Amino acid sequence: MGEQVSNALPNSMKGKLGEGLSFAKSWARGETIPPWETSSDAVELNIPTSAGMAGPQQKVSLPNGRSARPDFLTDWGRALEAKFGNYAKLTRNQKLLIPLLGENFQVDQWLPRDIGDFSGGWFGASFKPAPDQGQEGP
Repeated sequence: MGEQVSNALPNSMKGKLGEGLSFAKSWARGETIPPWETSSDAVELNIPTSAGMAGPQQKVSLPNGRSARPDFLTDWGRALEAKFGNYAKLTRNQKLLIPLLGENFQVDQWLPRDIGDFSGGWFGASFKPAPDQGQEGP
């Protein structure tokens, strides 16, 4: 059911859903993202073409004179970009972040089935089937 609902969302909501999932994934592994721009030595070191600020939607200057705004720059000095949906792709400028930042650029490609897997696992752990008659429960 989670897969069907998330697949039917408008693109703008899919984007926010992907960003939320990547934000949660980052925090779960201990890689914090400040909710607003915050000075970061790690960002300044790892992403020298940025303003050295961690947080959402921070500008990173590109070699072509343009810029990209990854969804997040983390306190670990990494740029994260979240994509949600079977057809969500990086923009031309976002693709330029791959050679520029190398391992400091991570793309999370979320699919509708991920929502189904997540909700199934979450609800599955919360709701156990009732034991058959004549059997004892756990």
